Amino acid sequence: MIIVISLLLWASGNIAEGFMSNVNISRLFAQLIDSLEDAITQLSQKSANYFSKNNFEDGKKLVLAQTRLIEIKDEISKQEKAWLQLNLDQFEEQELQPKLQLSSRQVKGKRTPQSEYVIPILEALAEMNGGGKMSEVLDIVGRKMANRLTSFDYESLPSSPTAIRWKNSAQWTRYELVQRGLMSDNSPNGVWEITPKGYQYLKENRTS
Repeated sequence: MIIVISLLLWASGNIAEGFMSNVNISRLFAQLIDSLEDAITQLSQKSANYFSKNNFEDGKKLVLAQTRLIEIKDEISKQEKAWLQLNLDQFEEQELQPKLQLSSRQVKGKRTPQSEYVIPILEALAEMNGGGKMSEVLDIVGRKMANRLTSFDYESLPSSPTAIRWKNSAQWTRYELVQRGLMSDNSPNGVWEITPKGYQYLKENRTS
């Protein structure tokens, strides 16, 4: 929470001087989330290494730290969504506003919230008869979200130049769906599967 509060206090100072672009704030949120996800991944790898060496005490400590970082990341994601809902772009100077309505993909710099991936992922799994390889699921999700993903989403992660931001977000969404029971937690490695609860959620929440 300290990280979030510091970010928003810094942003509010810039807004007081003259409205700061929603795009720039979104980039800051994305950088925070990217850094946290990178740290979580590293902790996961280190804890697995400790467990493989039967060092259960240190392994458990890292798992607890990883859990806490995930909670912090989730809180920051919620704050990011709340920031975007403020829609401060409407108060920017008139010359900064394009006269032509742009699609979400054309608006540079904004990170698509993880909540936007939920239905496309579940739809992809349903279309694949309940599950499939992660790479194939992501291909379908990418097509479904082509008009929503931004140029920022297509950038590489600073911590991993070979990883694309939107695919990383989709993988984190999968983690959250597993926690919610909407996707299976015992699928074979590299395979994503929807659960009966996931089918029900999709039926109740899909818009078309």
